[in-house]
Amino acid sequence: MHLGIYTSIRARDIHTQVKPRWGGLAMYGGMVVALGAASLIPYLSGLFEEPARIAGIVGAMTLILLTGLADDAWDIHWVTKLAAQVGAAIILVLSELGSKWPQWAASNWTTGCCRLS
Repeated sequence: MHLGIYTSIRARDIHTQVKPRWGGLAMYGGMVVALGAASLIPYLSGLFEEPARIAGIVGAMTLILLTGLADDAWDIHWVTKLAAQVGAAIILVLSELGSKWPQWAASNWTTGCCRLS
């Protein structure tokens, strides 16, 4: 614990043993490597035709990573973490809709329909 890689048990934790910090970095790195490997597979090439999709995934991952790192370092408030999760979800939705966003919003907010087509 003197190196600072382990966090002591806090009142809000459910685990009973100390856990290492910064685990999100390994998960983030694994996802980046997996996305890179997937981009090389011809069967999955259609997923990478729109750069906005991949940028949205990486952007949402980065927001969650930074939030987790901030929580490990400063024990941030739960509302801040919730806001980051909602922000990551919004990034994913907007990146998936891409250029269809204005038309989708206009048609669905005026008709009350929520089906993406």
